[in-house]
Amino acid sequence: VRDVYEDAQMNRIYIPSEWIKDINLLMLSGKIEINLQQEKKITNAIYRLINLSEKYYHNGFSGLKYIPIRTRLGILIAANIYRAIGTKIKKYEKKFLKKRVYLNSLEKTFITLKSMLIFIILPFMNYKYSQIRDPLPNENI
Repeated sequence: VRDVYEDAQMNRIYIPSEWIKDINLLMLSGKIEINLQQEKKITNAIYRLINLSEKYYHNGFSGLKYIPIRTRLGILIAANIYRAIGTKIKKYEKKFLKKRVYLNSLEKTFITLKSMLIFIILPFMNYKYSQIRDPLPNENI
């Protein structure tokens, strides 16, 4: 979600097409002007992806206990940093950003320390897996 504009400039779109009907690569990349309604549609799709990602983060946290302990903390920190980028994007008041959103060193340090605390108390937390989507054919073979 933070790279929609940059990805479009490299001929890539990762937003589901049914969420941005009537929006094409040229519009996302800035090669064709978009109107306010089109910008709102793109922004709504980005926010929808951020909200959906929250469900996947929650599921990911429920599965951390199955990851070897030596790698678990690094995965938890990375997940929380990427999650914070989505949270920061949401603070830009529903605007389709044409710049990359970063976390500064202080924000990353805070998230790392918070992740370390969560890592310590993770065994006592009650994350539960929830099915987000229908299984794909041959997924569990």
